[in-house]
Amino acid sequence: MAVYYAVVEGDPLDNGGDSHVMEGARHSTIEGPDGCSRGQTHLGQKAWCAVCQSVGVIAAGSGISDYLRGWDGRLNAMEAVGGDIVLCKCEQPPRIMSVYARCCEYMDASTSSTACSFASNALASATLAESQEELEHYFEMVDGKTGAPIEGMTYKLTSNGQSLVRDSTLAGGQTPAFSFNEHPNLTFVAWCQGDVR
Repeated sequence: MAVYYAVVEGDPLDNGGDSHVMEGARHSTIEGPDGCSRGQTHLGQKAWCAVCQSVGVIAAGSGISDYLRGWDGRLNAMEAVGGDIVLCKCEQPPRIMSVYARCCEYMDASTSSTACSFASNALASATLAESQEELEHYFEMVDGKTGAPIEGMTYKLTSNGQSLVRDSTLAGGQTPAFSFNEHPNLTFVAWCQGDVR
């Protein structure tokens, strides 16, 4: 299973410098860990590449199944996610790193686990040290139809092979939040105990 995160205006690209997403929908915003609301970004919107000094169009490239991307009727475009590419002048298109909208995640059971490794590995290499913000991340399990939190599942969290939480029960459908700087590569596994219905 692969986990992808929504993209918003201001999210960085993986080639460093001041490369970032330039556009987001004003009518659809996501609040980041810093309390700021940013416009959600969609395929076809633009990003600035500091390496080739050009503006590029955002295109699909993350590997997420298309049916998981939301559709915006006003923009006539699908939502962008971390790992999507920017078609700038660079020979190798840079990828978007989702930093500010990690509360909005998409779980793709049809994608191999290697596809989702990009998101965590790229974020681990992000130059967030330049920011004064203390980012945190967590996992949340919700019902795909109702959006209600899924209670009672047992889970474990590891960071680079080190166990952080073991055999705990989800409270409110969420795990505790951990510092992104201390634990950039969280791994989450959840399961049901007893009869599964």
